[in-house]
Amino acid sequence: MADNLVAGCSSWLVGRAGRTGKRRCGTAFVWSRYCRSLRLCYGFFSCLLVWFLFWTSLAQAAPQLVAEMALGYDDNPQQLIRPEGSTFCFYRLTAEYDRLLADGSAGFYGSAQWQDFWRLDDRHQALLGARLRQPLWSNGAELMLFSELVQQADGLVAEEDYWAGRAGLTLSRVWGLRWYGHLQLGYQERWYRDSSARQHDGHVSGQRELKPEPSGQGDQPVTSRVSRRQDDQWQLTALLEYRFSAFWRQHVQLQLADNASNWRRERYTEWALSYLLHAELGRCQLELWLERAWRDLVKASERQDGLGAELAWPLGRSWDLVVSWRLEQVESPVAEDCYRLRVSQCGLRCFF
Repeated sequence: MADNLVAGCSSWLVGRAGRTGKRRCGTAFVWSRYCRSLRLCYGFFSCLLVWFLFWTSLAQAAPQLVAEMALGYDDNPQQLIRPEGSTFCFYRLTAEYDRLLADGSAGFYGSAQWQDFWRLDDRHQALLGARLRQPLWSNGAELMLFSELVQQADGLVAEEDYWAGRAGLTLSRVWGLRWYGHLQLGYQERWYRDSSARQHDGHVSGQRELKPEPSGQGDQPVTSRVSRRQDDQWQLTALLEYRFSAFWRQHVQLQLADNASNWRRERYTEWALSYLLHAELGRCQLELWLERAWRDLVKASERQDGLGAELAWPLGRSWDLVVSWRLEQVESPVAEDCYRLRVSQCGLRCFF
């Protein structure tokens, strides 16, 4: 869940101008989406079976594999002022594989997730990464180098369709049995597929603009070239964790991001502060988290607040029943960038 919290903060580092989305309704359409969800579920577990058989056939140790499937409701998936909710099916497959070296380890990791809305378009994300871990001293310090490739497609928010490349390093250390901390420096570059969204600073508005003729004959429409958005971002993250006992722990995370973009409106600096509490209550595991982010844009400032909870109840050696709830709210001087959403979901998580 800590990784999901970081991803939640980072996902907000994407502009939200020009939100789009298609509404689809009707009994026939809902039924077709239901049948499509069943086909996706079948394909999801088929891929899971093929993956499992492939890795167990190797002489090396099989990777850590986690599969999730859930049913939920999002009351504002398009992140609009006037929300329109939709039920969705959620599928995610996560894998990690590490090989021990003479001094340290090397491995790769990946994930694929699909959010299938019944009344709206879908969104999905794929991630593939590699890492190298190297212990520095005998006092519990470790250096990790990582590199990732991310592809995200969103049929609801056009500006969140992008490819991204990430790279960075993490320095971590353990102090005794209770304290853990890490410092991470990362760089990422994003290439967006949508170039039609307007910018609020007036530099570009759509695909056409009016320019006065030198002769004074009036304003004539002139085609304006709108370049595709490309962002370069540096991130610095500091995390400190404290364990009260073997069953209770908490951590505080501070993140600073500086985003440079060829779209003037998307240049900003952001601070994000988050808190997470993890507790094991008998057989159950409970996580509560809070987050707040401040973004300084070229001409304005925005703020995001979020909170959530997740409860995992084991059903067996490898199966968990997972129930989660999340609230997110954004306040901005730009009216169309303000929104509030609540997401609830219940599903199964399987460990291999």
